[in-house]
Amino acid sequence: RMDATASETNGVLIQKGPVHSLVETTAGELWFGGADGRLLRLGRHGAGVEGVVHFGSAVLALETDREGNLWAGTAADGLHQLKPQQLCVLRRPEAVAPEEVAALSETAADTVWLAAGVRGLHVHAHGEWRAFRSPDLPESASIRTLAGHSDGGVWIGTQGDGLFRWQEGRLQRWSQREGLSDSAIEGLCPDGREGLWIATRNGGLNHWQGGEIGRVHTPWGFTGNFACVLARDHLGRLWIGTSGDGLFCYSNGVYASFTTREGLPHNQVHALLPEADLVWVGTAGGLARVQGNAVKAFTQKDGLPEEAVAQLQADDAGNLWVGSPRGLFRLRKQQLHDYAAGRTRFLDVVTYGKTD
Repeated sequence: RMDATASETNGVLIQKGPVHSLVETTAGELWFGGADGRLLRLGRHGAGVEGVVHFGSAVLALETDREGNLWAGTAADGLHQLKPQQLCVLRRPEAVAPEEVAALSETAADTVWLAAGVRGLHVHAHGEWRAFRSPDLPESASIRTLAGHSDGGVWIGTQGDGLFRWQEGRLQRWSQREGLSDSAIEGLCPDGREGLWIATRNGGLNHWQGGEIGRVHTPWGFTGNFACVLARDHLGRLWIGTSGDGLFCYSNGVYASFTTREGLPHNQVHALLPEADLVWVGTAGGLARVQGNAVKAFTQKDGLPEEAVAQLQADDAGNLWVGSPRGLFRLRKQQLHDYAAGRTRFLDVVTYGKTD
């Protein structure tokens, strides 16, 4: 507790009156609370002071937690938690409803493509959205999936009008007349060799190379449930998530199959994230880690807030981000590995909602 009548930095008065609490965050910011109920923040290296919150009574205690949240205890107004803004919202185009966002693809710095089903295609660049228009793209086209190209172009998969590629101001199209086995496309994945893997709804797996499309033979165990998500790992293997037949790994003409018999939490696969020697798998019944031939499942019994996993993404800090029907949550990958190995009994899950 500090009972000085004034606090100064570089000779400038910050707070007049008693300062009851101080805490420094890992970001180097200094927070302090006064007897008048004000909570103030001093930036790094003494730069900038701002009043953040004005409570109704003195701020007696301040503390931070490992997630970067600030806790403030007051004399008569209870305990408060202040959460740093974790998420930056990229506003969708006004013509697109939340449920109409089918796919996103970042093709270049600050350029994001958005597929909105029958609402068409939109491009975000220089801070603004614009609708993509081309006389070669049917107005009635329902756009299901996107994949960025190394040259800054984009692959466009539709639900009945085939495959398109936007490249250097030109839109090209491939349909069943050009060899596509089905014009309804569910997933796209560049093969790393200027080619493209194509998952169709009723025609199985196709491969595009140099303008030509060929059909890939159907794996054993594939009963007709279409492939809904594709991903390529660092070895060039193609991972195929299906709508009911589990997960397949395709390499050099050979398929390996993973279903609930091998340990998947569900045979409906929604998301794939290959990393080094493993792949993270999001299913309708939970999260899974496939490493070699071993499968480890993580469900609500293990601490997940939601079992249906719709999207997966990793960051540079070692976190796994999970999109679900209940919102967004974050897990530490190393803790998932430790939990799978029995080195820890708990999973720390950070959830994010509309307030974040």
